[in-house]
Amino acid sequence: MSAELSFARVHPAQAGVVIVPRDMFTALAAIIAVLALLHLAAMPVYVYGMKGADGIHVRAARYFMLQNERSVPTWFSVVLIAMNMGLLVLNGVANRQLQGATSTLSWLSLAAVFAFLSLDEQVTIHEAIGDRIGTAYDVGGFLSFPWIVAGAAFTLIVGLSYIGFLRRLPRRTAGLFLLSGGIFVGGALVVEMIEGRTIATFGFGAAYYLLVLIEETMEMLGQALFAFALLDHLALTGGPIRLAPPLG
Repeated sequence: MSAELSFARVHPAQAGVVIVPRDMFTALAAIIAVLALLHLAAMPVYVYGMKGADGIHVRAARYFMLQNERSVPTWFSVVLIAMNMGLLVLNGVANRQLQGATSTLSWLSLAAVFAFLSLDEQVTIHEAIGDRIGTAYDVGGFLSFPWIVAGAAFTLIVGLSYIGFLRRLPRRTAGLFLLSGGIFVGGALVVEMIEGRTIATFGFGAAYYLLVLIEETMEMLGQALFAFALLDHLALTGGPIRLAPPLG
């Protein structure tokens, strides 16, 4: 028996498996907290120069340090961003079903942005761009990670492009979008700029890895809050998301 997504308003007793926004956020936040604790537990391997050694503790540290691209936290971030891409598509479909074509293109184009972000999280396109900028210009200090320049420009363009879209959303949803976006960008750009300055001054020590913890946690929390906002908007406009067997 296959399952289908329904956007119709139904009584909770008639629903199949209902996805509750608050419960989803709580689960995601719990996973993020565990990943943060694992990063802290793995930090001594890197701070005290043991990452080149062999041993199960070293291999485990590599898989749980937040700054490593081939790690459990990176995989989780890719899945989280991809999930938000899917939720954006669902919001676009629900918008078309319930309100006509209004804003549907905006939902789907934003889903495309998140598809790019998910891909970038996995294959680090931003780092390749940063390498080119670093080769062309003499940067350092707060711009030790040169990709921040391109990231800030990308953020500005996307933000300005969706001002009208935000104004058409319910105030609650727009506020959650802005808050989650602010947390994500604050980690991805602002904290990473501080990381660059810290590396230039103190090298890759405890301060750097603590800043990585703050940066990556903010990014993941921003995505988790955005997932809550998307699920909450679906509940506001078309009732809860439910997985239920088709009728008949």
